[in-house]
Formats: sequence, structure tokens, C-alpha cells
Amino acid sequence: MPVVGTVPAYRTELPDNFKAYTLAFPTWQAYGDACYKIFNADIGYIVHKQFNFLGRELKVGAMKILTDPDKTLCDLEEILKDPEIQKQTEEVKRDFEIVLVGMTALDIEWQEKALNTILAGTGVGN
Repeated sequence: MPVVGTVPAYRTELPDNFKAYTLAFPTWQAYGDACYKIFNADIGYIVHKQFNFLGRELKVGAMKILTDPDKTLCDLEEILKDPEIQKQTEEVKRDFEIVLVGMTALDIEWQEKALNTILAGTGVGN
């Protein structure tokens, strides 16, 4: 798979049988319940917190910088003062990335349905 992008914003196209998501939870209990249920459903790979190196309080601001070619780290302090950024930061404080890998198209479809059922049961919408 070719990897493209400017450091540190690398991107690649995932094969059709891979799905990657960042999931945010309303409470730590919902977060833990989802991890437990995902493990028991035998789906996906839960991976590290992508912006852990920046800290929970900075990840939304960091994403703003990484997705806006006119922004740099020098803009971070001002971005973090924005009430909308502060609201979003609070909403995504409890999160993790998950990668689903299906052996067939039906397998990946089933895994996504299972994940959606788990998320609905933990208070997270689609």
C-alpha cells in the first residue's frame, strides 16, 4: 500500500476488507463496556489512542492544525481558546481506534453490524 502525505499527516488507502474508526464514549463505563464486548465478539483490533502523545486536552486542536494547511503549532494556543474546540475536546476525551479486518465482504459486513450493536448498547450512536 502506498503511503502519502507530509510529516506527520501520513495517509493510505485501506483495502475493502479493512475498516478503521475512532470511537468516542460518553463515560468511562461505556468505554470499558465497549472494550469488553468487542473482545467477547471476537471482532476488530483496538489500538492506541492516536493523539496520546499530544494529550487529551490537545487532540482536537492538533487535528485542526493537521487538517488545515494554513495552521501551525504556533496557532495551537489560540485554537484551544475556541469554545467549539473546547466542547469537542470534552466530547471525545474517552476514545480509542479500532480496525476491523474481514476475510470476505460478508465477514466485514457482519463485523460492522456487530460493532454498531455494541456501540448502541454503550450509548454511542452511529
